[in-house]
Amino acid sequence: MLHLTEQEAVDLGHGKRLTTPDEAPTEDPLAAVAPDGRLVGLVGFRGRTGTSIVNFPADEGGAR
Repeated sequence: MLHLTEQEAVDLGHGKRLTTPDEAPTEDPLAAVAPDGRLVGLVGFRGRTGTSIVNFPADEGGAR
């Protein structure tokens, strides 16, 4: 599991890449979780760069 900062959660939701200070601990996708516990998406890593495999947008009360 990858614990995100609030800004990282916003950035990932907009398709931006993440950079980690160290190599990713696994080649498998990681669940990216916002500070409030919301699942933001699944992230795959190559070296220190993480990209979104799938995002789960926050429910903002829009039409269903």
